[in-house]
Amino acid sequence: MGVIKNMFIIFCVDHWNTLGILRSLRDKNISPMIILLQEGKKPYLVTSSNCKADIHIVYSLQEGYSLLLKYGNKDCKPFVLTGMDRIEAFLDNHFDELKNTFNIFNAGEQGRVVNLMNKEVQNELAESCGFTIIKSEIVNVGDLPQRIHYPLITKAIDSTVAGWKGYMHICYEEEDLLFAYSTMSPQKIMLQEYIEKKNEIAVNGLSINGGNNISIPLYLSYYRLKPDAYGSYIYIQKFNEVDLIDKIRKFFRLTHYNGIFEIEFIVDKKGKIFFMETNFRISAWVHGFAKCGLNLPYYYAKSVLKNEIECSTDKINKIPFVGMLEPSDFQAHVMNGEINLFKWLKELKNCDTYFYYDKKDKWPFYKMVFRNLSPTKLIRYFYNINK
Repeated sequence: MGVIKNMFIIFCVDHWNTLGILRSLRDKNISPMIILLQEGKKPYLVTSSNCKADIHIVYSLQEGYSLLLKYGNKDCKPFVLTGMDRIEAFLDNHFDELKNTFNIFNAGEQGRVVNLMNKEVQNELAESCGFTIIKSEIVNVGDLPQRIHYPLITKAIDSTVAGWKGYMHICYEEEDLLFAYSTMSPQKIMLQEYIEKKNEIAVNGLSINGGNNISIPLYLSYYRLKPDAYGSYIYIQKFNEVDLIDKIRKFFRLTHYNGIFEIEFIVDKKGKIFFMETNFRISAWVHGFAKCGLNLPYYYAKSVLKNEIECSTDKINKIPFVGMLEPSDFQAHVMNGEINLFKWLKELKNCDTYFYYDKKDKWPFYKMVFRNLSPTKLIRYFYNINK
């Protein structure tokens, strides 16, 4: 198949995930239109990129949607890409209106992806496919657990609500849980058994034909992790876990999903693998996979147009393929004294890719540094290591 003639539209917010989608398309000489949702601070990452794109800033989902509708085309349907749950849910709730003039991620009927985003629904589906799931229960905020024991972790049931990541707390006793509740606004929350993790596995792939054809050639894991957060120093490997592959295929046949996805697992200290969650959207690590040789936005579009999986891994650059989310890793592990600065700089130098810095597109990195690395924190750090 030759050059893709279809238009590409990224419906997004100003985030390094969006930057990754944009750079992945750039690597295939595709210049998209971007509908950039501004809620609060003025965008600076995507708008400072030198990747060719037609950027339109909007101030609400409805305004962005109205703009999107102007570009519908029955004969050459544009591909609409997003890496944000809230935007994916919004589009899925308008699937009936979009399906004839756009290629959007979907599960065959309007609202079905939104239902699949629910953590309780995912757990039930995963268990039916043979995955080992983490013990959990859904409670009203303020209620104490009835079926699981401390330590536990609190999680938002719905990842489309604003600030959902802030609902995650590790609770070792009742007092911790009650404090966590004091920070929350939703009516219901998931309480989940806390797994002391050795690592996490994030399988990134694509699915077409209602989940009957999927491609999952690579996965991502971490060199270091925080107990309550994903890591920022990663490596990509070939995915050869036959038992997991069979279960993932069954899982997506049941979802009827069409699109790019990420399915995540926790590995405990004994090496046991637990299902964690599925993201029915493009993951933030997308450009790392693209640099490794698996350009998911491009291969997804080719697969849809050909109606069969077109996902070559012939050009995988090297395995393992190492990357770092530079500012997050610096702040999480160097600023707190966990890792020596010179050791960290050596690790940084030996990476194969980065998620802010790009030698063809440097300004987003510089803008991020100027805006987010506090001079006060840096002065305090260098004072402490020289005491």
